[in-house]
Amino acid sequence: MTFAKLTSRWLLLVTILVLGMISSSSCQRSPQARKEHYLARADRYFAGGHYHEAIIEYLNVLRIDPTNTRALRNAGLAYFELGERGQSYQFLLRSQQLDPVDTEARLKLAAIYLAGSKVDEAREEANFVLEKDPDNLEPCCCSPER
Repeated sequence: MTFAKLTSRWLLLVTILVLGMISSSSCQRSPQARKEHYLARADRYFAGGHYHEAIIEYLNVLRIDPTNTRALRNAGLAYFELGERGQSYQFLLRSQQLDPVDTEARLKLAAIYLAGSKVDEAREEANFVLEKDPDNLEPCCCSPER
């Protein structure tokens, strides 16, 4: 192999590597774009009942934006659906602190309080939900229907 061919091959290889680095760095998303991507995936998983996958994506969102109420709320609801009340409580409580009028999160908190024999806290959450939505008759997780 001649020196010219060897040099041209090295030049081609270096060019390909440089172009690959440039294109990969230009494809990196902004934190906001990544957050929206994760939220969209998480919401699809959540709607389809794939709660484990949804939780992973919501946690990705929360790494970028720790106060994202949708991610906090839905991660809490997903944990609730999986029966992981301790994890659910942490996320739902934080969600409730950031969005105190979310009746679904507060109703799930009431169910968690009731399951933990915290009757006063459960009553407080349930009363709030009924004040905001008097027609809300969703049974809690501890009722005989479930």
